[in-house]
Amino acid sequence: MDGMRFRTTVLVAMLAVCGIVLSQEAPLATPTAGTAEQGTAVDDQLEIIKNALLKGTSDDIRIKAATVLLADTAPPARAMLLETLADTKNDAARTAVCRALMQGRTAQRTLVNKADFIAPLMRMVSGANAELARLSADATLVFKYNEIAPSIEALLADPNAPSNARLNAVYVLKLHPDVGAAIKLIQLIDDADSKVAAAAMNAAVLAGLATGKDPAARLQIVDQLRQEGPEVFLQKRLIQQQAEARKLEVELAAWRERYLAELNKRYEAIGDDAAKGKFLADLLAGDETTVKLWALEKVRQGRVGTTTNPKMAAELGDVLVKLVSDTHRDVRLRTARLLSLMGELHSAEQLLAQLGVETDDEVRTEQFVALGGAVYHASLPNPGVKVAPEVRKKTLTLAMEFLGRSDARKAREGADVVRKLLEQNGLTAQELTTYLSAVSNRYQQESDPNNGSLRSELMAVMGALCGPRCICRDEAAKIYKPLFDNALQDSSEAVRLEAVNGLIQIDKAAALAQLREKYASDKNPAIRAALRNLAGEVGGEQDLAWLSGSPGANGESELAWQAMLKIFGRSSTAVVETWATRLSGSPEAGAFVLSGEQRIQLLTILEQKAMTDKKTALATSTALQLALLYRKSGDFEQAAAFLRKALDSIEKPQDRAVVVADLVDCYLRQSKFDLAAKQLQIYLAAQDLSVTGPVAVQIAAFLATPPAGVDPKMVLKVFQDLPVGADLSRPNWQRQLRQWEAMINTVADPNQPRAAGG
Repeated sequence: MDGMRFRTTVLVAMLAVCGIVLSQEAPLATPTAGTAEQGTAVDDQLEIIKNALLKGTSDDIRIKAATVLLADTAPPARAMLLETLADTKNDAARTAVCRALMQGRTAQRTLVNKADFIAPLMRMVSGANAELARLSADATLVFKYNEIAPSIEALLADPNAPSNARLNAVYVLKLHPDVGAAIKLIQLIDDADSKVAAAAMNAAVLAGLATGKDPAARLQIVDQLRQEGPEVFLQKRLIQQQAEARKLEVELAAWRERYLAELNKRYEAIGDDAAKGKFLADLLAGDETTVKLWALEKVRQGRVGTTTNPKMAAELGDVLVKLVSDTHRDVRLRTARLLSLMGELHSAEQLLAQLGVETDDEVRTEQFVALGGAVYHASLPNPGVKVAPEVRKKTLTLAMEFLGRSDARKAREGADVVRKLLEQNGLTAQELTTYLSAVSNRYQQESDPNNGSLRSELMAVMGALCGPRCICRDEAAKIYKPLFDNALQDSSEAVRLEAVNGLIQIDKAAALAQLREKYASDKNPAIRAALRNLAGEVGGEQDLAWLSGSPGANGESELAWQAMLKIFGRSSTAVVETWATRLSGSPEAGAFVLSGEQRIQLLTILEQKAMTDKKTALATSTALQLALLYRKSGDFEQAAAFLRKALDSIEKPQDRAVVVADLVDCYLRQSKFDLAAKQLQIYLAAQDLSVTGPVAVQIAAFLATPPAGVDPKMVLKVFQDLPVGADLSRPNWQRQLRQWEAMINTVADPNQPRAAGG
């Protein structure tokens, strides 16, 4: 590109950014080379740039104009810059040139014929304007030290140079990491000008140079630096600066921790949730990246904790959404991750816009996940936040992009967003088919059998799209069922499991009928568990046989048992009675043996069904079995409850006596002596006590060996106070009371310590 075209391109680009409008009288024409008008156009353009440099309305405009001129290799442009540096009446323009030089160095832009700037910069270094002197000294870093050494050392050696000019020269030496500059600094420590000597000493110390105790020692230091040469000097300087940098990093980290600890104290001291949100919002609106990251973590902790904080979220909503486009990469990353947990915030449009310009791959992925969550939340009934249909479609377009990526995580996230956004209505039948087919096509494209993780995750998404929450489940089932059927034979256990889950999502009863025979004893325990859970939901009598043969490893027998209980709950009384008899007998080969608790669960269902069907005899016998099981387990309260139910249906006196005996014993063992006495009173009202009958035997056994803490005499007193036998109509009862009293008096109290030698 020739000089003129370069100037035209750069001029338009740079000055347009600055807001400079070119006048119609000086258009940026590009006439044919060699014409007379070309020279005029060039001069006009340079004049516009010069005017921006000398009279620009802001520092930014002047610096950009200087940058344009620095990039121009033509002599007129260079002459303008040198004239500007020599213009002592326009410090703003001179400052702009210095800053443009420094920015060019930082950006590593090549500066042609840079020696042109040595003399004007050195004049500024030795000038009276302290600020410009410092800026020009900084600008000398575009040169190597040996390029400016003659000028600097001449200034330092000039006996007529002002002290401030020589001090500025010392500052130049301090800036340049060069062995020649270091030698000169050490030599200046012995300068006759005390200010210069002090400045040189300070600069040398800051640079980590040895300064010696006297001139002789400093001469030795200079000789050693010359012998070691530039390479060794720079190596030592680098090591020293790295050590200082590490030290500063440690100190900075310590101060940062102290500051964050103080912030944490202030935050924890705030009691009101809304005030906490306001506190964090103020920090997030600031400029400190470290503080923003700390505040974002506090918001995250409040979000994933045991209780959410709606007042805090309300305070933070706007500022969090703005942080989506923060200048710092880590802030954008954490903000995106946080917004993925806060779909209720109105962040979809901001996220979508940022995704269009985001360059960091990890951040972009997290922003996409957050966008999917935000649009999904807005699609729910009564979400409080709505998004335009166009936003939803653009998000689905992005989801297709991510779904098609070779990166497994991106493909998984793309599929998950498709799942979320197809859950609700709002798409045409053709659009649904396109998106549904995209997921199945991506699954089939993943041909690597070793990548079972992604294939299983894609199959899980397909299964979810067939689930009851998805409005397009029927269309999804038509596309995905053949894939589920084929995947049952897949080499990946994870894929096979998701295929089973997919079939269950489509039709539970049909899936059980299809899978029970072949997969109930599958090698994959997760598949076996899925089928047992399914049998519990929709299974029937035909499933009880294979469920009862489930092995006991890894809790599968318990899972099968819970499924059987659910089936029993849906079955007839006859079926439950048959299985209660079968499972209470000798266990069949391969079947599990019922525990006491499991027998109680089964008999409870049977007793309830018998009562509902008014099968009194069955209900009574089952209640007695339950009472016995509860007594064995030590649950006398439940045992008493079933004994009372059974007693209501028993008519034969001898049978009632057995139940009353057990009931009285249950009351006694609960220390409910008043209830035991009341039950005895009811019994004695109908008949006298049989001395050898079950009631007398049970009471005698209890009084002979009462539980710890029970006084048998107190129990007997309760019985003696019963208003029974006052007319001597119950002689056996009276006789039994006397016998029990004699027994208690002769039997040692088990609750008292035995006498020595007794």
